[in-house]
Amino acid sequence: MDPGSDRDRGSDARPLPLVLLVHSINAAACAAEMQPLFERLQGNCQVYALDLPGYGASDRPARAYDMTLFVQAIEVAVEAISLAHAGAGVHVVALSLSCEFAARLARRRPQRILSLGLISPTGLDRRSDSLRGLEGASREVPGLLAVLSLPLLRNLLFAALVTRASMRYFLGRTWGSPQIDEGLLQACWRSAHQPNAVYAPLSFLSGRLFFQRYPHGLRNPSVPGLDGPRHAGRFSRLQRRRLDAAAPELANLGL
Repeated sequence: MDPGSDRDRGSDARPLPLVLLVHSINAAACAAEMQPLFERLQGNCQVYALDLPGYGASDRPARAYDMTLFVQAIEVAVEAISLAHAGAGVHVVALSLSCEFAARLARRRPQRILSLGLISPTGLDRRSDSLRGLEGASREVPGLLAVLSLPLLRNLLFAALVTRASMRYFLGRTWGSPQIDEGLLQACWRSAHQPNAVYAPLSFLSGRLFFQRYPHGLRNPSVPGLDGPRHAGRFSRLQRRRLDAAAPELANLGL
């Protein structure tokens, strides 16, 4: 999704900031989760929203999904946006687990990612600090993906997760109210009922998509955000992780 070109504003106008929105990872995720931010930023920014592999309108190969795949998908999107705008940097705003992917990419490509907006990011709680492992290691439970992939169990479990009633329940928990966006529910339902929609969620359920360690040493200005009181303790380690909560770059976008 793209609101239009800088050319519409005249040759003397200052280029609009470039923003990429990245949805969460779950059983029925899609770019529609980011629609409120997309609509808010339109007019002040050139906004793009990405469907990650295995979700929304993106390809859904029958494979085991991993963290590297999602980091690479965001990188491809950032590069495409940047190259379409003479190499300009991009502001990335990610939701939940996708914050971990965006942060990994930002550490690797700080010249491309001007700032990070982290909405209810995973990986910043005390449990993450207690884990030990190699850089880039996942929290995958050994053998769980193989068990979840058994055809009968896989089909029954996924069918239960993506009923309208189940999706309504989880959306209500995620957004903190039973009064959910019916348009979002419909978009998520469509996303979860495409061919091969089961494979990315299986990797998610196995822990394969969660990094053991949140990346240290981020040089990009970053703004963490909460989606509700149940996450109130999640940011106790932010200062030590050197995330700059003042981030004027993201504040200037109107977030």
